[in-house]
Amino acid sequence: MSDLPHDPIPLTPEQRAILFESLNDGMSIYALQVRCLVQPFRPDVFEQAWARVVARHEMLRVRFRWTGVPAPYQEFLPAVPAHVPTVSVRGGSPHRLRSVAMRLFDEQFERPLDLERDRAVIPYAVHDGETAYVCWTSHHIVLDGISSRIMLRDLSEEYDRLLTGEPGPPRPEAGSFSAFVRWRQESEPPAPASPDVPLPDRTGWLVRALGGTPAPAEQRRIIRPFADDLMRRVRETARETGVTVATMVHAAWALAVGGRTGEDRVRFGVVGYGRPHQVPGSAETIGNFVATSPLLMPAAAGEPAGRWLESVQDALVRTWSTGRRTALDADSILVVSHFPPIEHFTGDRSGCRVEILDVADHAPHPIVAAAMIGDPALLLLHVNGVRLPAGQAESLADDFLRHLDVLASARIDVLASARITEGPTNYATA
Repeated sequence: MSDLPHDPIPLTPEQRAILFESLNDGMSIYALQVRCLVQPFRPDVFEQAWARVVARHEMLRVRFRWTGVPAPYQEFLPAVPAHVPTVSVRGGSPHRLRSVAMRLFDEQFERPLDLERDRAVIPYAVHDGETAYVCWTSHHIVLDGISSRIMLRDLSEEYDRLLTGEPGPPRPEAGSFSAFVRWRQESEPPAPASPDVPLPDRTGWLVRALGGTPAPAEQRRIIRPFADDLMRRVRETARETGVTVATMVHAAWALAVGGRTGEDRVRFGVVGYGRPHQVPGSAETIGNFVATSPLLMPAAAGEPAGRWLESVQDALVRTWSTGRRTALDADSILVVSHFPPIEHFTGDRSGCRVEILDVADHAPHPIVAAAMIGDPALLLLHVNGVRLPAGQAESLADDFLRHLDVLASARIDVLASARITEGPTNYATA
């Protein structure tokens, strides 16, 4: 097989935006690291399994070019080294193994990525001969959240086969990210010269309202589990009102943000997972398919709640169907994920286990709310590069859950006549 790369492929608009920010503010701002527990761990077998996954997915063999070229591009190498560096920690307790692994992973995560030279997804394992903690350090220009799970699912399947001594023939290559890029080029009309509705710059509004100050090294994460029956009630209300669960979640976040900023029309970034059915195999393809777009929410004050939820859904549909720009001028982003926050893959043959423990993420946006609406459901509120007064981040997370609870508590006939009055934070019955 030739070692020469395939034809250069242009970046998607989302990749270009990520690269632009990364070159301006440092490659680490969009870095991500997936951390897993692997049992049992056999270093040689694990590396073979990783090599088979790398061979199957072209995005795990990507190399980017932007220095000295007219326009940045990506190229996919036929083969790349699939070595998994390992550190052996012997004679200690399980607690010590985890502690050493997390410290080494933190050090790996702080090293700047050079996507023009390094492998774009770099594994690293710390083990005691039986159990291993493994991380994969990469960048959002390469992977989205669904891609990480595809990668780990395929890895667990290959590892399971190899552990039993029945690897079978190499699996065929998965769907092609380059095919998705070409489809985007062919199917999307040129972007309009200006948006139909001018969107005001909302950079810093929420942070200022929360009393935040710049603190580049600050990274915090607030975790708030949903009440036991909250998602059940959200689903029931969504079904009765004819909107999606995601609409309910976005509406609750808009109310929480508007309650702090005092805005009638709240602005924040929303994330769409764009894996088009027109591209064969896109559901099984690794790559960055997400588009973060600015959403200007419809005014809530004085509107019947049911009608307002419908207008929120309409705004989301319009944004996702024409999402061309990243939300660079809004200081909060909402991500709605149907995946559980922790997931594991178990081999059918050997019983091997690959469990996702955590995902470390250097997001450039000051406030990123991730609503995980799987089981268990919870809110992860990330605060990046700003320092908030004590309790402000926790209070914002609690506001979101309170608004979601109120939206999900009303019966359909009451919700249809409920009005949101005196700004976005108060409810009354008409």
